[in-house]
Amino acid sequence: MRSTTTRSTAKLEIHDTLRDQLRAKNGRRILPTAAIVDAQSVKASPNAPEESQGFDGGRKRHIATDTLGLLLVLIVTAAGVQDSAGGKQILDSLAAQWPSGPP
Repeated sequence: MRSTTTRSTAKLEIHDTLRDQLRAKNGRRILPTAAIVDAQSVKASPNAPEESQGFDGGRKRHIATDTLGLLLVLIVTAAGVQDSAGGKQILDSLAAQWPSGPP
């Protein structure tokens, strides 16, 4: 049986491969040159650990998509995290994933 980390890595590889294929099918370069960043607060499950929730018992998802709407980065934080802080995490993650920038 594979570890959780190995399974998570495999899922990410499958996701990235499918995203790359869809970008190519739509006549886009494999490497995205633009991203759309957004955040949304959502109510947490009553079973979620308290330390992962904001003061209102919720969570916030911060995402970046390419111009086709395909997911590039997803970060989940407590709902109390400011959009600017979550946005910085998204941008840091994008920079780490594509360090050379657009071709």
